[in-house]
Amino acid sequence: MQSLKKQRNVSENKTRHRMLKRAFCALFFSLASAAVSLYLLKYNGLLFDNRPNRLDYPCRGAYISQVCGKVNWKTFVNENVDFCYIRLTAGAAFADRQASDNLKGASRCGMTFGVVHDLDPAVGGRAQAESFLSEAGSFEGMLIPALDIRLSLVERIRYGDRYKLAGIITDFVGRIKECESCGVVLLCDSYIYDLLSLGESGALIWADDTGLCSRPYLQSYSDKAVSPSMNDKYTALTAGKNITSRELYDNYTVRKKQA
Repeated sequence: MQSLKKQRNVSENKTRHRMLKRAFCALFFSLASAAVSLYLLKYNGLLFDNRPNRLDYPCRGAYISQVCGKVNWKTFVNENVDFCYIRLTAGAAFADRQASDNLKGASRCGMTFGVVHDLDPAVGGRAQAESFLSEAGSFEGMLIPALDIRLSLVERIRYGDRYKLAGIITDFVGRIKECESCGVVLLCDSYIYDLLSLGESGALIWADDTGLCSRPYLQSYSDKAVSPSMNDKYTALTAGKNITSRELYDNYTVRKKQA
């Protein structure tokens, strides 16, 4: 009898062990499946884990470049977007392939827009400003121009000297101010923001990282949003903090230069 009871206990323990093992495997695969699903939703621009609320960020915009492909501006203007920034140039010799078409499209559909220059930390600031000005013609009627000063990992290693980088940015901004009598908004991440102590500079900030500063001009919140107006290619989304689209246009549009 004792032997049978012992065998029964061993059998029950094995059964319990198998059931626990199956339950653990089921839980593991469920969690893995959920994680993969969340990743794919974020990767495909269908889920944003840091989307700002409409109360604090009432106007929404997009960053348009050649990466977005050909934009159908007639439909894009109706995609719950109040404004956009269009990449125009990079460095001293590169012009975005879609810039001309994007400028014409944004103008024709009546969308509020500005233009962006992508900084090359290996090239002088004035030379880059001249290239930017040459392509833009005039900033009149546009949102204040933006300078993208984010660096890749390689650029951080090769050109991470804060004083040289600050000098290039200062020369660029100074040349724009000299020619167009307007300021420049700096598109930056936390690395550049801390490296250049931009919190103490009084510069107008377009924050690429959430919580970068308390009062950014713009706050980016996704770089993988899908737009049907771009053949479902990715675009970056941003939002204006505590400012409506009307106020954005009224307060940050480049005015006609005084004679």
